[in-house]
Amino acid sequence: MVWKKVNKLIIIDMEKKVNFKELTVQMELEGEPVKLDVRKDIGNFIYQNSRDLGALELARRIYFSEGDMEMSQAETETLASLVQESKITLPLRIALLNITSNG
Repeated sequence: MVWKKVNKLIIIDMEKKVNFKELTVQMELEGEPVKLDVRKDIGNFIYQNSRDLGALELARRIYFSEGDMEMSQAETETLASLVQESKITLPLRIALLNITSNG
């Protein structure tokens, strides 16, 4: 969590830890969720779909991550905005939106 003081307001930038090597995805309507290694898929997805050079670093960090990685609020918002309009399969899309949501 990062605290910023702006004009007497305190803004909290929530960081999240995400493991893209073992992302839990509900692949079927019934049955247990499975852990999938989506590092390369998501890293390439961000690289191919973002128009923001800043997202390139996020794409590389995800692609080469080895476990839990911290994502800033700005990074989760970037990922969420890309996923919202994507053609990623619904189960993976739901899993990604769950990790990017506030909560």
